[in-house]
Amino acid sequence: MSTRAVLVHGAWHDGRCWAPVLAELAAAGHDAVAVDLPSHRPGAGTDEYVDAVLAAAGPAGRVVLVGHSLGGLTVPVAARRLGADRVAALVLV
Repeated sequence: MSTRAVLVHGAWHDGRCWAPVLAELAAAGHDAVAVDLPSHRPGAGTDEYVDAVLAAAGPAGRVVLVGHSLGGLTVPVAARRLGADRVAALVLV
């Protein structure tokens, strides 16, 4: 099973900001997805952000979690919830 890269944006962005990176990863044959954090929802916080990351990670397989800015605050919590057996790497941008 391949490792999925889960790219998490910062505040005032959405998953589209990762489009150039997703294109490069796809061209290299990697499985990657960009998360849209629910930051537009009033009252959404860490739990909702982590839930979005976990949904993108899927139910099984290894993941590389990549977080930029606000995403960098979210991915360590997601990594903790996923567990060391699922997280291949944690990248903070």
